[in-house]
Amino acid sequence: MSLPQVIAEAKFNTYTTPSAPSLVLSSMANSSLRWEQTRNFNIGLDYAVFKHVYGTLDYYNKRSTDLLGNAQIDPTIGTSPSLINRATIDNQGVEFALHADWIANDKMNWNTGLVLARNKSKVLEVYQRGNFNPQTLNTRAS
Repeated sequence: MSLPQVIAEAKFNTYTTPSAPSLVLSSMANSSLRWEQTRNFNIGLDYAVFKHVYGTLDYYNKRSTDLLGNAQIDPTIGTSPSLINRATIDNQGVEFALHADWIANDKMNWNTGLVLARNKSKVLEVYQRGNFNPQTLNTRAS
């Protein structure tokens, strides 16, 4: 869990005698955290071939940005790994459905259906973690 504020939980410290109340950090503050965003485009076609044969054809494109994920961050700015906005994913797909009502009356209904779908997902960008050992931090500071 990660929020723009520090998250802490009150517990008794059993390592001291007598037990003393203390705060245990669950998550450090992350003021640059943003909501995940999704844009959708959907288009569909409903059709009927005969009286009891019908179906749908749908296409969609969905792009999600600012997806949350754990990543190694510079330890001088917070605990690592930390939950950050780190990825953008694109999903495209098509779905074809065909249904048939073979017998439809008051006493019995016999129908069949077929659904074919194809989805293609592609990761467009991912925040890459850096190497934050002391030597790397020294060269970044120069």
